[in-house]
Amino acid sequence: MKFLKYDEWLSKILKKKSFLLQEKNIIKYLQSHITSKKSFIYTKIKNNKYSSLLKKNKFKYITTNFQSEKKIQKVILKQNNCYDAKKKDSNLIKKLAKDSYRFSRFHLDKRIDKKKCDKIFTLWIENFFNKKRGDYLFINKHKKEITGFLLLKKEKNFFLRIDLIAVKKNLKRKSIGKLLIFHAMNTLNRRFTKLIVGYHNHNVEAKRFYKKLGFKLRLQQDIYHYYR
Repeated sequence: MKFLKYDEWLSKILKKKSFLLQEKNIIKYLQSHITSKKSFIYTKIKNNKYSSLLKKNKFKYITTNFQSEKKIQKVILKQNNCYDAKKKDSNLIKKLAKDSYRFSRFHLDKRIDKKKCDKIFTLWIENFFNKKRGDYLFINKHKKEITGFLLLKKEKNFFLRIDLIAVKKNLKRKSIGKLLIFHAMNTLNRRFTKLIVGYHNHNVEAKRFYKKLGFKLRLQQDIYHYYR
């Protein structure tokens, strides 16, 4: 469809044709008067001048996404129970992913079925083991229990993105997330220069966590969904 980028992966999960509307194409798309029946469209905007226009055309504001970054450097660790994830760990990691994500833009959109939202994050992990998404997956273990995981993917200019990160609910504030990030920096500091992460303004815990670790804000975008 003109001015829209088809999202095949998301279409399969939502069982509805899904598209990305890039900010640069918003005006052209809305002026084209194309009606997208039984479709899902998402867009991320830096410029607030599009807000009223999107709302007028039945796009719903979902959340604001913050992109922050931190220089990758070696860190001295007194303890480190972090390892490369193995295929045998996949089911436990998928369960942890399913149980952990409640502030994603999909979960915040009440028009999207919760089961479909949960499926997005379990498939995210499946795609790593099928070599379709992500480049590194680290886990934190205590005895035989997986207490947390960190999924990373390469980006241009020697940047590394935190794609997913999760820690067991009953073990939060035990520095597991910090250990995973520090382990990744120690392991990959010779290959990459910056670590990037995205999180939503609804997730106050994530805001505090990344600020405490020294991540600096680099980009802010409002997210809108069109769903019918």
